[in-house]
Amino acid sequence: MAYAALLDANVLYPAPVRDILLQLAVADVFRARWSAHIHSEWIEALLRNEPERDRAKLERTREMMDAATRDAIVTGYEHLIPALELPDPDDFLLGQRNLAPGVVCQCISKIRKRLTNPPYTVEQYLVTLTRCGLVGTAAELQQFITVL
Repeated sequence: MAYAALLDANVLYPAPVRDILLQLAVADVFRARWSAHIHSEWIEALLRNEPERDRAKLERTREMMDAATRDAIVTGYEHLIPALELPDPDDFLLGQRNLAPGVVCQCISKIRKRLTNPPYTVEQYLVTLTRCGLVGTAAELQQFITVL
C-alpha cells in the first residue's frame, strides 16, 4: 500500500506542481492528503497573485481534486502542525521518480499531453517545471525525454 503525504498550499499552487502530484496520487504512487485550510491557502494565494482569476473555477478545481483522490481531506490535525516538516517538492518528486520511474514518466506524459491550449513540447514542459522550482526533477527527466 502506498504511503500518505501531506500536500501543502505551496505545492498545490502553482498548477504544474499540483498536476504532477495529483496525477501521481491518482496513479496510487502515494496517497495525497490536504485539509480544507490548505485548499483555502492555495486558492487565496493564487487570487492574490492573479486577481483576474475566477474563484468559482478554482473552487471547481478543489472539488475535482477532492473527488479524484481517496480520503484526501484530513481533519483534527491542528495539534500536529508544530511538528510538521514538509520536504521540498523537488526532493519529493525525485524520490517518487526513483521509486517508480515508469509510472512517474507515464503520469508526466499524460499531463503534458492534456495541455493543448497551448500544446507543450517535452522541452517546453520541462522548462515550465524548472520555472516552478522543480529544477532537479526537470533535469532528471531529461533522460526520459523520448517517453514524455
